[in-house]
Amino acid sequence: TFPVKVDGHFVELRVFVPVSSARAEATAQRPAVVMVCGLLWLGGGFLGRIGLTFNDAFGYAFARNGCACVQVHTPSRHLAYTRIMDHALALLWPLLFIPGLRLILFAGDLFLVATSAFEVLLGLACLLLSPLDYASQLP
Repeated sequence: TFPVKVDGHFVELRVFVPVSSARAEATAQRPAVVMVCGLLWLGGGFLGRIGLTFNDAFGYAFARNGCACVQVHTPSRHLAYTRIMDHALALLWPLLFIPGLRLILFAGDLFLVATSAFEVLLGLACLLLSPLDYASQLP
């Protein structure tokens, strides 16, 4: 990976090259592939790592087949460090009165904001230990 500063923000270049035996053949016969990969608000979190692994699989696949690949990863900011989730949850708040959607909204919020495997495991424990519809039983 190579960090490059563009307009005051760091852009990460991830370069995948073919193995040396296929490199001479690749430079003579195949063009290089340039991928622009932006994870936007999912970068830096658990879902961002899944996205990086997905993008890396493409880079390795191109390199295995003799084609060089350069991925340009744009700057990202994790969703937890923005006000987007505050506004989204305020808009989705009326849906919490529908019993089946409570757990789904909680799980969606959990997986979008989680930044580590520990937070995902803790959230899964909360999901498994909570009854499916406990709020409707309250007075």
